[in-house]
Amino acid sequence: MLLYFRLFVGQLPPVPKIQVHRVLNSMDAGRRLAKRAIAAQAIATLVLALALLLLGPAHALGALIGGGGLALGNAAMAWLGLRSDAPAAGFAMGQLLIGLLVKWVLVVLVLAVGVLILNLPGPAVLAGLLVSMVVFFAVGSRVRH
Repeated sequence: MLLYFRLFVGQLPPVPKIQVHRVLNSMDAGRRLAKRAIAAQAIATLVLALALLLLGPAHALGALIGGGGLALGNAAMAWLGLRSDAPAAGFAMGQLLIGLLVKWVLVVLVLAVGVLILNLPGPAVLAGLLVSMVVFFAVGSRVRH
């Protein structure tokens, strides 16, 4: 049967070689990147709060709440999403999605407390959030070899 099939089809195609895909970034590299990003967010938020202190303490506190809320959310996301060493892909993705959900719930809660309960100026809170977000993406976009 095999001889008949080979004569009918011709030469069989070669068996493809198995390729091993290496992981580009380890979980440890992700944790280090998260620590750098959160530290940079904290520093940028403090600098903005010092600058807004010229407008008053409420503006400075608003910037601290906005930027600090995002830094706190990113810390929670990193802790939830990057805590195990080598999870399966589906489990790792689930951890990151849960971390992302917790991050944004924390951010919304902190911003709501700042604006609605503490009556801090909205533009200052949003400025802190924006500066923290820009710094987070700037640190994350740097490629290290």
